[in-house]
Amino acid sequence: MSHRNVVQGSEEVTIVVRDVNTGLMLSRQRQQRNVDYTIKYDEGRIVFNRPVSSVVESGSLVSPTILSGHPVRVQIDYETVADTMDKTATGARARQQLGDHVAVGATYVKDELDRGRHELAGFDTEVRVGKATRFTAEYAASSGTDSLAFVSGDGGITYTPVATTGVQNGSSLEGGDRARPGEWFGRPGLYTVRAYFKKLDPGFFASGTFVEQGTEKAGVNADLRLSAKDTLQIRYDHEDRAGATLPTAVGQTTIGSAQWSHTEKRWGVAAELQSTDTKNAAGQPMNRSGFAAVRL
Repeated sequence: MSHRNVVQGSEEVTIVVRDVNTGLMLSRQRQQRNVDYTIKYDEGRIVFNRPVSSVVESGSLVSPTILSGHPVRVQIDYETVADTMDKTATGARARQQLGDHVAVGATYVKDELDRGRHELAGFDTEVRVGKATRFTAEYAASSGTDSLAFVSGDGGITYTPVATTGVQNGSSLEGGDRARPGEWFGRPGLYTVRAYFKKLDPGFFASGTFVEQGTEKAGVNADLRLSAKDTLQIRYDHEDRAGATLPTAVGQTTIGSAQWSHTEKRWGVAAELQSTDTKNAAGQPMNRSGFAAVRL
């Protein structure tokens, strides 16, 4: 890790899987000390007891890259011994359930540990309709400088601090839903629909959002069970990076795909079509491609 003299028991090691197309988090798996990994606190070093795969199966037949699947990352939160106590960080989180279907929450963070002051306030809500249908929304605003980051170019042997930017202000808006319309009609496993929307201003700072600053993402995907043996999966994702903090030649990316699968007792067949359209920051077309795959 980038720091040594880690406080014993303070580490929280998590395996994070993000979507290969959108970068959105798909799953988090908490790791257990002395079961999944061992740690040397004085050296700030973690060794896993088993290999950690670079990717996990995405379910897609089409992949233009050699290493296909959703990327896997190791995320570690930990505390280190401070030299002085002249700077502090405070925060609070509250959540209230309103009846059986609605919950609201609020978050506040004030951080003065690094080079500058950083404040963040957020509000979120969740509405549940049925056992497997829910709608979520979150709004947050931040003010100040980003936290100090350390980057390693040699696999974690040495780290170099990255200078923070000046004082900036920004907000983020995120919403999503996961619905199973079939349960409304007594057939819960028939259809599943998921949709999302995420927008981050260039000046918005929060943990783990640096690469998404200045982006806007939206998409929808659905799993449709046509029969006991046939399933249709449809997906559409769009990302606009016109105001992204990290420079990139691609301004907009649109990906659409459809996959049909048929399963028998001893065999199965699946076919998928995928279309990708990219544009530069000025909105001019850069690349348009299509892929098709069949698996028996």
